[in-house]
Amino acid sequence: MSQPLDSPRPRRGSDEERPPALPKGGPPRKNGKAGKDGTRRPRSGGSGDGSRRATRGGPKGRWRRIQETVADGWSRLLEMPALWIVLLLLLGTWLLTPGSLVFSPEVTPDSIAQRDYIAPEETLVPDPAATREKQRRAREAVLPVYDYDAATVQDRNEAFSRLFATGRRLLGDDPESLRQGEDWRSELADELSAASGLRVSPQEAGVLADWAFTTDLEDRTLSLVRQVLRRGVVSAKDDLLENRVRGITVRNLVTGAEEESFDLYDYLGYPAELRDLLESEVRDWLGLTPAERRAMVELMMANVSPNLYPNASETLARREQAAAETTPAFSRISEGEVIVRKGDRVDEATAELIQELTGHGGWSRRAIPMAGSFLLLALAALGMWVMLGRERVDGHSPRRVYGESVLMLILALIGTKFCFLTATALAASFERAPFTSAGAYTLAVPFAALALLAALLLGRYPALVLSLVYSLLVGRLGGD
Repeated sequence: MSQPLDSPRPRRGSDEERPPALPKGGPPRKNGKAGKDGTRRPRSGGSGDGSRRATRGGPKGRWRRIQETVADGWSRLLEMPALWIVLLLLLGTWLLTPGSLVFSPEVTPDSIAQRDYIAPEETLVPDPAATREKQRRAREAVLPVYDYDAATVQDRNEAFSRLFATGRRLLGDDPESLRQGEDWRSELADELSAASGLRVSPQEAGVLADWAFTTDLEDRTLSLVRQVLRRGVVSAKDDLLENRVRGITVRNLVTGAEEESFDLYDYLGYPAELRDLLESEVRDWLGLTPAERRAMVELMMANVSPNLYPNASETLARREQAAAETTPAFSRISEGEVIVRKGDRVDEATAELIQELTGHGGWSRRAIPMAGSFLLLALAALGMWVMLGRERVDGHSPRRVYGESVLMLILALIGTKFCFLTATALAASFERAPFTSAGAYTLAVPFAALALLAALLLGRYPALVLSLVYSLLVGRLGGD
């Protein structure tokens, strides 16, 4: 109903035109039921916020709570620098160790090469076969050691002197007094042996008694014994002559002096050559019957023993020392050099070289590179902690900034390693240059991605620190 224009208009705050008050739960919802007073109530009953609780308990509410839990857990993990340091050391050591991600089959000696093996770059690699050959030559260069007992010359000389002196003492002024009884030769032999320490038979004692232990016979005997002992008597002459081309080292046990000897035929073999020499010399002794000459030969043969004998333990020790002092041998491999072609038989030296280049040398060979990589990563982690220990970015604590930096460094190393492996695989799939060079494909690796991402997320200073550390690690990574 319209009102006249000149009629007074009621005020906005008057009770006559004020709209009815809304219920406490907000405006009535269309899906509620109307009450007796015309207002709508929620279907679930109870208070007016029952629909909001229902929404939070639905699938969307649970997913939101899972997201919040994961986000809170991830934030707590980023606040744990020790965790990321351990992860960097373990994963980084595995990535930086040469051959850690090489999945090609291991090449064994006497096998057939399944593909062409080409050296990725010029390098010096240990050559175990050449090293063993150098050690073998060093062992062979060491002459066998023989010990010469010079003390036997003086010992036998004194023993024979006592023998003749005792005989002359027993004879005295009446030589016939010794010849009483049937066993006088045996009794005389026992007395001579006890006094001189030599082995004397009854027949030999009788011959000496017949010659009255004269000084002439004594001089002949002592001279001949000294002659053979000074030349050297060896028991195994055949083994000694095996070294006739190279010679031997003779060590004097009395003085300790050593000398190299090459005239090995001059030494007397025991007993054959010694007996021949004694018989030849005694044959020229005048005045003796053949039986007496044989008795004197047997006397000297029984009391002259070898005084030159091999020292196997000293020889072995010297040879092992010479082998240990040998410097390792290395092989120079040029970049692009074909190590072995597909279908060729792989010998032992080539197999060891391929294992060295591809990292299939076993854990014993990887121990030193792994230790070096571990130490490099430990120093990198320490340097990052020193430089980023007080850095704050957009309200993040320094511990979180450090954790995020290490995480990005790990991801960058994984990506770079994958790119290097891809470059190596592409280079191996071609047969003509320049497509066979893995270095050409590494030019496409986005090395600056880490610095750009760190500058966007953390700022310039953390990006600079990560760039320095990453460049050092990539230099180690590129050596694989």
